[in-house]
Amino acid sequence: MQTSKCGDLAQVFPRSKDRISLKSEMRPLGVVRNLLALSKAHGSNSMSYHFSPLYSSLKLTEPYLYFSAGKALPRNKIPQEFVEAIGRYHDFLIREGAPRSFSSVVPTFRKVAPEITEAIWNFANSRGIADDYMIPVFGPFDTKAVISFGFPVLTDDVDPAALKELVKESTNAHNEIVRYFGKSDRNVELSQRERSVLAWIAKGKSNNDIATILDITPSSVDTYTRRIFKKLGVNDRISASMQALKEGVLDS
Repeated sequence: MQTSKCGDLAQVFPRSKDRISLKSEMRPLGVVRNLLALSKAHGSNSMSYHFSPLYSSLKLTEPYLYFSAGKALPRNKIPQEFVEAIGRYHDFLIREGAPRSFSSVVPTFRKVAPEITEAIWNFANSRGIADDYMIPVFGPFDTKAVISFGFPVLTDDVDPAALKELVKESTNAHNEIVRYFGKSDRNVELSQRERSVLAWIAKGKSNNDIATILDITPSSVDTYTRRIFKKLGVNDRISASMQALKEGVLDS
């Protein structure tokens, strides 16, 4: 599991000329730097970004990236023998679907693989990391990953509001990065008006509400909605929102 520099992000995803363009698009390097800055402000001293090959539809050339909150382009190396073990830990987190601290799951991991778990724990401690807050993130194109933040203290001693913000911003960052580089095999294309209608559908607005907001007639909203359903291959508003996120055509 070799580490990557921020500048190597362009090699991680198969960049498509037909990628979805975002009005407020930020390049991946900027997204990562912002997340690093935020984590550092909350006391984190490292960050890792691991894409799960078991649960992700995008093909990645290097699924594991490591950054230091103190440096944007570190040369740190993660021992190769930790690759499979950390991958299993993160796949476990994705199945659970909720953030966990490494200290809280160490007892479980030690039962399965005591020696490698202890080695990883000692390696982290030697780098000044007392605990790791692991956040499963779920993005467009059914791409799943885990973003982890190392802390020099146990996460029980970190401000819960800070951890909550890291969860929110990690999800946003993952969505931005995946949508920048990725492309759905179905290549769903929505017009700007259809995107606007879809965005309000995802927020739970009725056709009449959307008509008022967009200053169009309810019948026009109904027409756009039917077109959206057809393009996404769904039959209801909730499924449309879920499928749009999976296809990467719904702005987060």
